[in-house]
Amino acid sequence: MANPNVPQGNINKLIASVNFPGNSGLNITPSYLGKEGIHVSFNGKITENLPTQTGIVPSPEPYVPVTMRLSLLRSQAFSDQWKQTYESNSYLGDFTVWPDSTTISPLQIQNASITGVGDMAYNGTDPTFMVTVEGSYPVNQALYPG
Repeated sequence: MANPNVPQGNINKLIASVNFPGNSGLNITPSYLGKEGIHVSFNGKITENLPTQTGIVPSPEPYVPVTMRLSLLRSQAFSDQWKQTYESNSYLGDFTVWPDSTTISPLQIQNASITGVGDMAYNGTDPTFMVTVEGSYPVNQALYPG
């Protein structure tokens, strides 16, 4: 019988962050975030299963596209740094996303760019400045020879 008392661990929303080695002025810590914080979506299959007459043939992908939504605080000058970045050059390069749990290793995102900015209510009811970043997340690294 399985142990029903396995420790559940914990989540710490104050350790999630994003680190941009190519532009440390854009590094994100919880102090710069609205309630929604950092949201990462994986936008594809890690393995494509190709149908055959009698089953499937797995075809692992070398990467999966990733979308990250950042709920920045418009009430801080930090948001203007992001605005100036997409106004001058939206390419961000590689970066690391540190999750809200010490039991999950960080995500290494490659070749990323700012791809969008969300709606902003200039009526004093919402302090967020939603920025969307897209890049690629390497998977199935054993596919590469050598």
